[in-house]
Amino acid sequence: MRRLPKPSPELARQVLAPLSFKRRLVGHRLHPRLGAIPVSLYSLDEIVAFLSDVYAQLDLDDLQAWARDSIADHELAAAISAVAASDSSPFNKNQRLRMLLETRLHQCRKISL
Repeated sequence: MRRLPKPSPELARQVLAPLSFKRRLVGHRLHPRLGAIPVSLYSLDEIVAFLSDVYAQLDLDDLQAWARDSIADHELAAAISAVAASDSSPFNKNQRLRMLLETRLHQCRKISL
């Protein structure tokens, strides 16, 4: 997995800040009878928790655009793109993404202390 460089204090604040409704990311939780249920995600922390659900689905292009445009984390967006381009199963991609996002979350929390 791609190693993320240490974020700047300014980027760490942006990554940890909750986002507005307009800048949120929408994922979907799959349900056997109801289909794909939309879920609004307002922070990186919420996205990490969401990806812990085996029925969670995120559009990887949307996630990459969200990282680049909403939180201005270009290194994270590039790392997401690398995971998306891999030939892993959707489940394995979600697990790799969760680990990647957890790493960035941990880096940012460490800087903001």
